Amino acid sequence: MIIHMSRKRLISAALVAGMAAIAATEPVGPSGPVSGAVFDRKSRSVRPILGVPGSSYLGSRIAGGLDEAAVSPDGRAVLTLAEGRLTLLRGLERLSPVTLGVEGTIPDADRIVWSPDSSAAALYSSSSRRIQLVRDLDKTPAAGPVTELMAQGRVASLGVDASGNVVAGVEGAGVFLLTAGQTERLLGAFRNPVSLLMARKGADLFVVDREGASIVEIRDFLTAGSVMPFTEGLSAPAGVALSKDARQMFVADAGDRKLKVFDVASRTKISETELDFVPTGLDPLTSEALSLIGSGGENQPYYILDGGSNPAVYFVPAGREE
Repeated sequence: MIIHMSRKRLISAALVAGMAAIAATEPVGPSGPVSGAVFDRKSRSVRPILGVPGSSYLGSRIAGGLDEAAVSPDGRAVLTLAEGRLTLLRGLERLSPVTLGVEGTIPDADRIVWSPDSSAAALYSSSSRRIQLVRDLDKTPAAGPVTELMAQGRVASLGVDASGNVVAGVEGAGVFLLTAGQTERLLGAFRNPVSLLMARKGADLFVVDREGASIVEIRDFLTAGSVMPFTEGLSAPAGVALSKDARQMFVADAGDRKLKVFDVASRTKISETELDFVPTGLDPLTSEALSLIGSGGENQPYYILDGGSNPAVYFVPAGREE
């Protein structure tokens, strides 16, 4: 079950012990174990999460002066944008990233999304509505083809798989599939698809429709695809994540400030936990089932969900850089 604690009780012996097993498997940097990294928009920098989760903090910047950045789902790399230039940093888990420039990318990109296996990414430009693939991020990065999104409306979410298939959630229109050399295809109509989650090795797609107050599953979305509701009657869902064994789904509901847990097979709610902050989404931090559930605001901490064998939510003080 989910362990919920107020901020005064958030650090507990049980939580620290459970998370120490994860941290112990990570390489150790100069200031202790690294359990992830975040893009700190306030300082425009990538900062590592140092220490044992439950008693951790943000370390000094790894890269700064950034316009946008996205940490890979396995927590080992980050793509950054600064003045139109895309850069790949590898080795976040050791606090000694190797920097690689990626040539030939669109200069006006302002959004980055990784594939679930951390091998590819998609860049998106909100001004030109162009989407570009970047492949082989685990080897030698290479800029791929550029596709223009024809569907009209604000792009609320993006997803990409290892093969370069892109899905775009467009507000007021729905979710569209974009494959190089093919006409974009509507997968389903949604009012505000704020988050997308690829599951079952990329075959299925979960869509979080905030205005529809629901989560919808699209089975085999690359082929014919069948659309079916996963759960309805939510308040204002902000994001979803799967447990490490993929048997449970976590739903961050911003409307009623709750973390809700569903059994994936039966689609039934197992539990729900009140939060003392407004969740902003569920974005993967590492392959150890850590997700960013709340990015905080001015002088607010970051909140992390551990979706492992003993699920828990804990906070990481933002603080100032040393």
